[in-house]
Amino acid sequence: MQLSRANPEAVREAVLAALNKDLACEVLEDGTGRVGCLTPLEYPDGDAVVIWVREMGDKMEVSDYGEGLADQEFRSDYERGIVSDIARGAALAHGVAVYEGRLGTQCIPKELGESILRVASASAQAAASIACQKPSRRKESEENEFVRLVDETLRGRNVPVEREHKLQGSSGHSHRATIYVPHTHSILEPVGGHWNQVASVYTKFSDLAPVNGFRRYSLLDDRQEQPGDDVRSLLVQVSDVIAWSGHDTWLSQIR
Repeated sequence: MQLSRANPEAVREAVLAALNKDLACEVLEDGTGRVGCLTPLEYPDGDAVVIWVREMGDKMEVSDYGEGLADQEFRSDYERGIVSDIARGAALAHGVAVYEGRLGTQCIPKELGESILRVASASAQAAASIACQKPSRRKESEENEFVRLVDETLRGRNVPVEREHKLQGSSGHSHRATIYVPHTHSILEPVGGHWNQVASVYTKFSDLAPVNGFRRYSLLDDRQEQPGDDVRSLLVQVSDVIAWSGHDTWLSQIR
């Protein structure tokens, strides 16, 4: 493809083609037919922006399923108002919509690539802007608290760990292992009850599964209640599923 300043469409196609190389897409085996697309964009916590695609008649639904605006239950009414304004601004800037806490759009199939990019960009922008607000009354989310507990427990048992370790999947997409044990090449992804988190771990491990050498563990937070059978049945397809309550047993496997 020959590029020139007089041919913006060719530049646009080249950008989309380059981004396509860094996309990893997997079908979510939950009966909905949704496809999860890990993009090269990231949220402030280092997680990849995952966009979900689903057929709706002759159109495609493209959505972040609320990940860009997550943890709203930990905000006051005033802070939710600020978040709502930020979300609308990000959506407007990228030509998408906000609906029930989700950023997304509908498109025809030939517009799918561009729509995924626009929704991902809006979701990443909204999350980054919200993180900059640093609301003083926001408490630590249960998911982040669980990750911290796992990290501190492993270090307390003299297990060497790395946080947010970068790994390359079979698609070429770069992932971050929330907790990585280099000695045994073990990846631990702490999982709470948030369905977006469950689906994100499933998509990440699906891309890492064909890569030799990694031990993949989905670590379920069962401190207050047992995760549903649907969570286990989904994650067991791409990883060993272990529960926090049994950590005295499975710790020996990852040392």
